Amino acid sequence: MVQPCVELTYSHFFTVGSDFGSGPFIASFPPGSTTSIVNVPIMDDQLQEGDETFAAQLQIPSNVPDTVVRGENAVAQVVIEDNEEVITINFNPARYEVSEDGLNVELTLVASRPSPVPYSITVNTINGTAQGMEEEQLVF
Repeated sequence: MVQPCVELTYSHFFTVGSDFGSGPFIASFPPGSTTSIVNVPIMDDQLQEGDETFAAQLQIPSNVPDTVVRGENAVAQVVIEDNEEVITINFNPARYEVSEDGLNVELTLVASRPSPVPYSITVNTINGTAQGMEEEQLVF
C-alpha cells in the first residue's frame, strides 16, 4: 500500500519530545477513503512558558503516484496552549512595623498556588527613610 507521509517541521519555543511527539507520522488512505487522521502526542511539561507553536507539513514520498500532490493547505499550524497558571508571590502582609531594638523582621511570602517543581526567589531591600547597613558598618 502506498502511504503519503506527514513530516513535522518546527517553529520556535518548543522542545521536541517534551512538548509534543516527534515524527514522522504516517497518514494512510485506504482505497475509497478521502480522510486520514494523524495523532501527534502533546505532553504536559509542567512549565509556565506561554503558548508554543509547531507546524505539521505534508511530504509526499517518491513512491506515491504522480496524481497525489500537496494541496494549498499542506502545512498546518498547531498552537499548544499553556495550561500552567502563573504563580504570583506576594508579601503577606504588605506592611510590617518593628521596634528598632529588634533583631530582625520576619517577612512572610505567599505563593498563589503550589508549584510542581522547587524554586527560590530573591528578596532585595531598598532604602527608604531608613538606610541599609554597608559592610564596613557591621561591628560585632
